[in-house]
Amino acid sequence: MSVDINIECVENFMVNLEEIRKDFEGSGWKSYVEKDDELKHWRYFLSNDPYTRWGMLKPRGYPGDATLMDFAYRHPSIEKYLNNASSLGKALYNYTSGAKQSKSARIRTKFISDEIKKISETSSNIKIASFAIGHGRELENLSNNDIDNISEFLAIDSDFISLNEISGWDCVKCVNKNVFRISFKNDKSYDLVYSLGLFDYLDDRYAINLLNRMWRGVKPGGKLLIANLNNEAANLGYCGAIMDWWMIPRSEDGLSMLANNINDIKVTNTIEIKTLGCFSYLIITSS
Repeated sequence: MSVDINIECVENFMVNLEEIRKDFEGSGWKSYVEKDDELKHWRYFLSNDPYTRWGMLKPRGYPGDATLMDFAYRHPSIEKYLNNASSLGKALYNYTSGAKQSKSARIRTKFISDEIKKISETSSNIKIASFAIGHGRELENLSNNDIDNISEFLAIDSDFISLNEISGWDCVKCVNKNVFRISFKNDKSYDLVYSLGLFDYLDDRYAINLLNRMWRGVKPGGKLLIANLNNEAANLGYCGAIMDWWMIPRSEDGLSMLANNINDIKVTNTIEIKTLGCFSYLIITSS
């Protein structure tokens, strides 16, 4: 790939990179990313963008951390990084935070907030559990009435720095653990058990394991909800080639397969898959 490197052609570069990614199969794409010299020059140029640079450096020690998602959300907490960025960096951030996957991440946060609001409007003393909650920005979209109707919000994350960012509502119980060490032991008392970003990093074996753990907490009439990048998601080429941020997208059939491997799934349970932008949502309602 040979492209003049300047701010005007960033958008075309992102589109072209996605087309190149789709031409590869299996491990060929990663091999191309490792060897292409032009991409090295692009990484240097694009590192002026604080969003991209955070993805490259991984200050928390792992990809896709909660601060990286705040860049995608255009959350006020990242203003300090933008203020320290050059004019070039700010201009690049307009492109990257305006990309389809970033926009879809903002839709994803609103989607789960709306789900919580719906439950809050029809019930009181509701219980919610979020696996790998990150900074829990979806909570910031809730009204005081919504929060008052939540008797327990279990916020689970292995990153204690992320949990420290979550506002201290009385209902929120932060659990600093690996999600695979959480077991509801057929508690079945939660109105909603969800995970927004974690399944983008889990292969099928781990995904099925975690779904079974989550499902054991869902009460009759309650919901299990996960989000996963879909196979048609935009900007996966940029994430992998430039930010070294590799994810596992799934088709609707792939999400259905995960649901069908829940141990005590019943035909009376409602399984629904919604696709909004770059993400698909698996929603299972317990009967």
